[in-house]
Amino acid sequence: MRTGTAEPADLVVLARAAMEGDKASRDTLMAAARPLMLRWAARLVDDPAVVEDVVQDALIEVHRTLAGLREPEAVAGWLHLAVRKHADRHRRRRQPGRLLDFDLQGDAAVGSRPIDPADLAERTEDRAVVRRALALVKDTDRLLLVLRYYGDWPESDLAVLLGIRGGAVRKRLYDARRRLRVELATRSSVTPLVAATDPWEMLMTDVRALLGAMYDLDDPMPALPPGRPPLSRPESPGRLATEIKVLDTLVPLPRGGVVDLTGPIGTGHLMLVAEILHNLTAGGSAALVAVTSAERSPTGASARLWKLLDAQAPAAEYTAVVCAPAGREAEAVGLAERFAGWLAHGGVTVLLAVDEIVAERTGPGLFDGAVGLCDGGPGAVTGLRVAAHAAGAAPAAPWPGSDAEVRLGTAEMVVGQLPAVDVLASRSALLDGDALPLEERTTAHEARALLARAARIRDFLTQPLEVTEAASGTPGEAVPPQESITGLARLLA
Repeated sequence: MRTGTAEPADLVVLARAAMEGDKASRDTLMAAARPLMLRWAARLVDDPAVVEDVVQDALIEVHRTLAGLREPEAVAGWLHLAVRKHADRHRRRRQPGRLLDFDLQGDAAVGSRPIDPADLAERTEDRAVVRRALALVKDTDRLLLVLRYYGDWPESDLAVLLGIRGGAVRKRLYDARRRLRVELATRSSVTPLVAATDPWEMLMTDVRALLGAMYDLDDPMPALPPGRPPLSRPESPGRLATEIKVLDTLVPLPRGGVVDLTGPIGTGHLMLVAEILHNLTAGGSAALVAVTSAERSPTGASARLWKLLDAQAPAAEYTAVVCAPAGREAEAVGLAERFAGWLAHGGVTVLLAVDEIVAERTGPGLFDGAVGLCDGGPGAVTGLRVAAHAAGAAPAAPWPGSDAEVRLGTAEMVVGQLPAVDVLASRSALLDGDALPLEERTTAHEARALLARAARIRDFLTQPLEVTEAASGTPGEAVPPQESITGLARLLA
């Protein structure tokens, strides 16, 4: 082992020996992992003074629970999870927030005693356990629990929403908590994503546990199953329900297809990706796996994406970002494709996003076999190429085989239209096939025709002014009233 450096193979050897009872190997493992864990912690907490505390707490837990590691090959991902867990707890101590504020072991009424969020996080081990249990309860229970304990809705507002009295709300909350406890009692801190009989045996118990992190190819990579689950790309894909009006009605995104996200830099590309992810996770099991080039800025595009997502928590918890160094884009994409495929294999709706630098250097084979639907399951992987261009430059050429293009526009952004989608410059194959009902396709085409007409009217009503000629360099125009009226009437005919 090189001094101060922990290679994945070294960690595996040390972990195996430590699991067999070799105390010297255990101590060496702790020392070798520390520099890596410090790097990871520095990305997860804003205060440098807290980084050391996070790593110290994580090392104590690693030391205490080493015997519970199932496979030594999973040691890198296991160490990363420990850092994530304690970084989250430190953030909560500084900015206390509410989790499910009820006693998982008892039936005490909500609010009967104050509960420290850090203590609750300690007892439940990981918020992911609660999220998974919530995914299994009835839709009505999930809605009630999420609004009350995550959305912090008061019981009076819930009563108005449901059209019932306050006492009935408390009874429903009591019953929903009781049913949730049943799910929690039957689930361990991490739940197997695939059955033991699956031909691809997992080295870690749950691929979803690896979300909520950035990965550099020079770091130990997360332990994923070998190979990639098969996906089938449908000839007539359905709509990916983004819950964003302009997309779902006028530029529907194909679920399990390939989408281009283009337009000038600064028009909200990453913001739109974050919003789609936020809405998908609110409605079910979803995740974003992103590959970004390290060449974009001194800090890397991945850092910018991560900061944006982290500001829109809990979106960051459902995201994995792989930073691709120059010349290793294909390697990063390969890792992300495996990651996305296994998530989809577990029933997750996945966005597999790459930026234009990664796409260009990976070549036309990007997304081949990596997007589509899982046979016999609800999971899917939708490819997303984020290709922003510089102001004044031509938009990126359509990606071969893309099913839709969402073009963002500066004009839309300037007038405060969010998301800043240029509908007329955008397209979707779903509006031309028969995957959507005829009524929906007809409505979309009619709305597009109205927008095109409005754009022509807007252009007609725009004219250069005499008083701005010196500044604009465009000669001003004076149009006689009757000519203006005739021209407008012609457009309305």
